[in-house]
Amino acid sequence: MQHEIVVLIPFHIGSLDLSITAQVLWIFVSSILVILFGLFARRRMTEVPDRLVQHLFEITLDFIENQILEPNDLDRKRWTPLFLSLFLFIFFSNLVNIIPGGASPSGNLNTTAALSFVFFVMALGMRFRYHGPFGFFKSIIPEGIHGPMVAMLFPIEFISLLFQPISLALRLFANMMGGHTLFLTILAFAAMAHNFIIPVFSVGGSIAILLFELFICFIQAYIFTFLGALMFAQAKEH
Repeated sequence: MQHEIVVLIPFHIGSLDLSITAQVLWIFVSSILVILFGLFARRRMTEVPDRLVQHLFEITLDFIENQILEPNDLDRKRWTPLFLSLFLFIFFSNLVNIIPGGASPSGNLNTTAALSFVFFVMALGMRFRYHGPFGFFKSIIPEGIHGPMVAMLFPIEFISLLFQPISLALRLFANMMGGHTLFLTILAFAAMAHNFIIPVFSVGGSIAILLFELFICFIQAYIFTFLGALMFAQAKEH
């Protein structure tokens, strides 16, 4: 994972910098992988999957519906395409962490903040749609709270609502950056050692961390997608 900004194709419109950086390039790659995964899965589809890509796609689809949408009481037919695409995009972005020299989009705070902000704004729009302009503020207060407690709890609940996208962005960014930093640190011990014992244990530990990071890539994609769906579910609640 690259922490510095590497500009591949400089591009400016006035004072607006639209240059293609390494992170932006990997965003395109992750997006293309999502599209290709869907296209290859739907080719020659059969009722009983006989190809690995279709089988993996259906497993992922069932996982999104049963583990993310159903617990949050979201309509499967309406929300499956959005959250399936989000999960796959984050998962492929996370996998860039294990590629030497790769600039993982999820390891960049700008990317995670943008994703969080988009879903936060969508959740706010849903809250306005379901409750109206006055019901929007009323829906922030927990049910059963009346009187002076409303004035006390409203600022707390409103601030916690505003901090949702911040915590969501920082959680994904910190976990992906921390895992890769740990992996590189262990490898650095092998490079600095002057005997054969430390490199053996360092390389073995790096392999273990690498396998564990594959698991973390999946878990972090699931957590981000689930919390995004949770914001939508909270927007519908009274």
